Amino acid sequence: MKNKTLCCAAALAFSSGTALAQTDSVELPETTVVGTSVIDQNNVDSFGSLTTVVGQEQIRDLNALDLSSALRRTPGVVVSRFNPVGSFGGAEGGAVYIRGMGASRPGSEIKNYIDGVPFYMGVWGHPLLDLLPINAMQSISVYKGPQPQKFGNTFAAIDLTPKVAEQGDNHHGELQLTGGSFRTATEQASLIGREGNFDYLLAQGAAHSDGDRSDGDGRLNNGMARLGYRLNDNWSTGLLVLHANNQVSDPGQKGLPETKNGEFNTRGTLTSLSVAHEHDWGNGSLKLYHNEGRGSALDQTGLDGDTISDFTLQGIRWEEQLRPWQGGEVALGLDVDESKGEVHFKRIAPAPQAKFDAPTLRVTSPHIAVSHASPSTTAGP
Repeated sequence: MKNKTLCCAAALAFSSGTALAQTDSVELPETTVVGTSVIDQNNVDSFGSLTTVVGQEQIRDLNALDLSSALRRTPGVVVSRFNPVGSFGGAEGGAVYIRGMGASRPGSEIKNYIDGVPFYMGVWGHPLLDLLPINAMQSISVYKGPQPQKFGNTFAAIDLTPKVAEQGDNHHGELQLTGGSFRTATEQASLIGREGNFDYLLAQGAAHSDGDRSDGDGRLNNGMARLGYRLNDNWSTGLLVLHANNQVSDPGQKGLPETKNGEFNTRGTLTSLSVAHEHDWGNGSLKLYHNEGRGSALDQTGLDGDTISDFTLQGIRWEEQLRPWQGGEVALGLDVDESKGEVHFKRIAPAPQAKFDAPTLRVTSPHIAVSHASPSTTAGP
């Protein structure tokens, strides 16, 4: 016992001496962080809501072909896919999940927007990623939770913002060609400019691949046009048109060819007309939109045959950000969304044929939020 006590005392004395010897500080060389290859920035607005932004530089550095590949390294986001090009269906074959949300079917907790306008499968209520091209997009904003001061009817959201021409008369274009394994090839072209009070954006993209497995092929084709006109120093108007037409096959589970489930083809068209203003006391916009499309699940296994879903989604989006006093912000908005469509179940005999006429669903979501920021003061000594 005496020997153990002496050993403990010696160890304590040694550790104390070591601690005293390490009190001298060591200054490390300065390290400058200039950027990140994952996201562009995280924004927290005056209402405490977090938005993660992926910019065009990150999209290019990731060599992203579609939305899921552009978000695959975004914190809080998980993606699933079967094919190098194309998303099969709206579930595990091609989907984006935000903090565990997005797996519900039918429907989804996540809504997708292009320039603040919703664009998704109106009948089933879930996104189809192939309808959301990322070429000619300035940024992709990921809203990781309900933000009623911004969107009136969603638990999480992804908003794609098209490029806008710089100030002053200018015109420039871009062309990108890539190729890779599995006979994968992509082509993206855009022309953007401003002349006087007019600005414009023309973009077109195509991608195809045979895939790394049999029946893992995919084809993406899309085009987008935006025309803007500045009415005066404060008011402007714009027209946005987007069309996409895509085909993708299901390779099934690796080593189990019997799990293949045919093809999934999508096409859709979005049209949006907007009026916006920007003043010292606030800014806002009013957008009227109409989009329609089709999702076709073809040659499904068993007796399911073909399931063809046609949808229409239209409505109004109005939002205002007012600054009525110093440090104060009032966010006003009104979302009116109307969806309808029909589904044809072309099953294989002896399974019966069926048709489902989706009732017209209208959701009206007014919202208001008030924020005030007070400067902090530090008491003197």
